Amino acid sequence: TFAQSNAILRFVGRRTGLYPDDAVAALAVDMVLDQCEDVFKPVEAWMHEPDAVRKRGLLDALSKHQLPPMLAALDRHICQQNPQHVIGSGLTIADLVVYNLCLFFATSGTMHCFLPKAVCFPLYAFLAESHPFFSFLLITSSENGSE
Repeated sequence: TFAQSNAILRFVGRRTGLYPDDAVAALAVDMVLDQCEDVFKPVEAWMHEPDAVRKRGLLDALSKHQLPPMLAALDRHICQQNPQHVIGSGLTIADLVVYNLCLFFATSGTMHCFLPKAVCFPLYAFLAESHPFFSFLLITSSENGSE
């Protein structure tokens, strides 16, 4: 049995050609994976906090202080060479991880209570242009009132 999703993702990426052989390109992919994990960790803490008062405090910190600079840092690294892909000129596991993170933000009704599209706009814009299905999800979630 194996654990750690990024380790498994890299393993599968190597087997399928979605993880670069070049060490510097692999470093760039790993950086994006770690940045996405850094974004999700405090969100996960907020989601699992049982105390309502503490949860409100975490929500305030997330929406005003933690997530905006984290997402801005992630945005600075994605799509620098090719607007169709997160890193480099082809599909990598970094594309899959960023897509998954943004899909979570777009479709999780609880997230929209404190994370409006304006905060994630660069990631939304990238995915809306690169992945037609993601655009569909954004439209569908807006029409269903999950924002």
